[in-house]
Amino acid sequence: MTAPAAAAAPAGGQTHDLTGMSVRLLGTAGGPVWYPGTDRAGTSTAVVVDGAVYLFDCGDGSLRRFREAGLGSMATDFAGFENLRTVFLTHLHPDHYLDLPGLLLFAPVLGLTKGAFDTIGLYGPGSRGVLPPVDPRLSEPDLISPAEPLPGTSALVDHMIAGSATSLNESMRDTGRADVRHQVIAHDVALPSSLLVDPNQDTAPSMAPFVVYEDDRVRVSATLVPHGVTFPAFGYRVESEHGVVAISGDTAASSNVVALAADADVLIHEVVDPAWAEGVFPQPRNPRQDALVSKLVDSHTPVGEVGRVADEAGARNLVLSHLSPANWPAGRWRRQVRRKRGLVTVGHDLDLVRVRPGSDRH
Repeated sequence: MTAPAAAAAPAGGQTHDLTGMSVRLLGTAGGPVWYPGTDRAGTSTAVVVDGAVYLFDCGDGSLRRFREAGLGSMATDFAGFENLRTVFLTHLHPDHYLDLPGLLLFAPVLGLTKGAFDTIGLYGPGSRGVLPPVDPRLSEPDLISPAEPLPGTSALVDHMIAGSATSLNESMRDTGRADVRHQVIAHDVALPSSLLVDPNQDTAPSMAPFVVYEDDRVRVSATLVPHGVTFPAFGYRVESEHGVVAISGDTAASSNVVALAADADVLIHEVVDPAWAEGVFPQPRNPRQDALVSKLVDSHTPVGEVGRVADEAGARNLVLSHLSPANWPAGRWRRQVRRKRGLVTVGHDLDLVRVRPGSDRH
């Protein structure tokens, strides 16, 4: 293993010791982040292992939180991302990648490739392959981008870069900026060849986690999780010599998440309150509202069930994130979690969770 890095310099009042293994919550809001009464950023989690930062999702405002968390040197105004090594997307909904253009366009000149790693990898779902059926409550919509209606992660990144060609070509010509295509390398996560999936029948069949990434510090595994018609949607497991962190991604309560988080030291899990979702559009509802409420309830994990998932997995510390709604006080969430054993932490932006194997301390 590489020698641990020293503590990062303070930024925005935060200091992050990069030694060992830890989790920094960079964004804890579910869905669009414009909830009244809160400034939570969009969903994003940083796992830090011996000086390297592994970023899971990058929702709205999460890159600002990254710098505020002191995860980079912050030696100058053009710094802060030196320790970022790899990015993983759980699925291709915008609340999970809204800051991705900022990562591609700004982070390379803010230290991203001036530090320990020459390039960073970006891993996420590939193409769905086949369009989902239209909800029977709705009429057939016009298709967006018929030539490529279901781009995966690599294609998404290509389109973002192509759409920013004016700025990128200018800066490469007048400031000598490096080509971002050689700095951030996108990969579509390939499913195991033995796994046969029809996403219009079952988006997350029972399966064992499979390895998608490995370096000198971590091994990262993924599993399919059920999130409505979305496919592929992943949860991730990060293993190091210091411990194990599991990240559910957006998911209904799932046995695949239980397997993913088996004996984890920390389980970061999304959560929704169904009563809130029902109350967003009270009856009587039109077909579109009815479909939206169904999605909010059926494709996420109710707060009353998330404790059971953590208990079955044997996860020592359950950390709630991707909160829907994001503007409830922590106590209101905590009171509804039914957990027989282990810790329950209601996440807030910039929370630090230390990973201590086999311990309930945090």
